[in-house]
Amino acid sequence: MTFDDQEILSRFHRALVRQIYARNPDHLESPFTVAEIYQNLVPYRTHRDEIGVEMNADYEHALLRLLAGEGDFLTLESKTARQEIREELDSPNPNTGMYRDFAAADVRLNSDNLREDMFQGVEPTSSATDSFDDDITIPEVGEEPVVAPEAEDYDMEDVVMDEGFDPADLPDEGYEKLEVEPLGAGLEPLEEEGEEEELASEAVPVEVSDQSDELEVVEEGVAEEETAEEEDLPPFENCPWCREDLPQQARVRFCPFCGSNVQLRPCPACGEELRLNWRFCIACGTEVES
Repeated sequence: MTFDDQEILSRFHRALVRQIYARNPDHLESPFTVAEIYQNLVPYRTHRDEIGVEMNADYEHALLRLLAGEGDFLTLESKTARQEIREELDSPNPNTGMYRDFAAADVRLNSDNLREDMFQGVEPTSSATDSFDDDITIPEVGEEPVVAPEAEDYDMEDVVMDEGFDPADLPDEGYEKLEVEPLGAGLEPLEEEGEEEELASEAVPVEVSDQSDELEVVEEGVAEEETAEEEDLPPFENCPWCREDLPQQARVRFCPFCGSNVQLRPCPACGEELRLNWRFCIACGTEVES
């Protein structure tokens, strides 16, 4: 059965909502990444029939339209990324796989388009609290917690030993007695006063150099290093994660819009964090352009 473009978007959105409700209902109101949509939640290979697409290109085109805000189903939090996707869709031959460039960008569901009938027949996964034993009682707020009784203190005098036992009766055999040498045993006596004066006269004098010059050199080196570090600008003009413009000033380590580390970049295929000098993704093996 063939569906029109708007129906495909509605079916895509419904499949996404049902998967989120079943796996992580918190994401109905909180953001998740673009990569989670096409990798985990509604990948093409398992949901193409539910979405109503026959080819991967149709799936990619529908996902790109959702990320652009068509139908008001999803909201891509990066305005720059959303604008770039819209411009790509308006081009004569759009690159439908462009959504992979924004794999790590945050996206959220529009609550105005969530209906109760979408959740029919779907059971959310049990939470961690369901695994507790029913016999365990969690105190309410304000109640004093139940504390286990402390072990009783025993006085060694209360411990009754066997009658007739005397430690003096223990045999000496099998036990080694520890002999403690007097303090200072084995040390050579001090030299006499005359010999001490002779040794003092033969001592080589130690020259104490003025270290102020060396300290100044070290401080200058540290100051130059800190100045050089402060002059470092971010490696990108735009955030590699959300595409927003980065402030071109010293010591920019994180994007002020999405909070991502701009000293790293996302894999265009899976969104894995990669260092700037890596040529291949460590998670999926995709070659990364330098």
